Amino acid sequence: MQDIARDQIYQAVKASLRERHTRLSEGDIAASLEGLKAGGVMDKWLWRKTLTRLYKDEERLKIELQVIEFMKEIQKKQRKADESPFALSP
Repeated sequence: MQDIARDQIYQAVKASLRERHTRLSEGDIAASLEGLKAGGVMDKWLWRKTLTRLYKDEERLKIELQVIEFMKEIQKKQRKADESPFALSP
């Protein structure tokens, strides 16, 4: 079941990339996907477009709000860590 869900998400992301970047070759799209799988950052437009492909409006909005709240929590934690007196400066 997880493999099916993973494949559906992969295909939705791939379709979103292909739609947005019509001039990219299949190799470039595959490289972008591999970068994401390796821990790359997904742009806001891409995860929103992917959710649109995968979910109906009500479900999509609920998930978007959860993602946004999750990102806000991460930003708060990063700010706290940056303000910590024990934080290492570059």
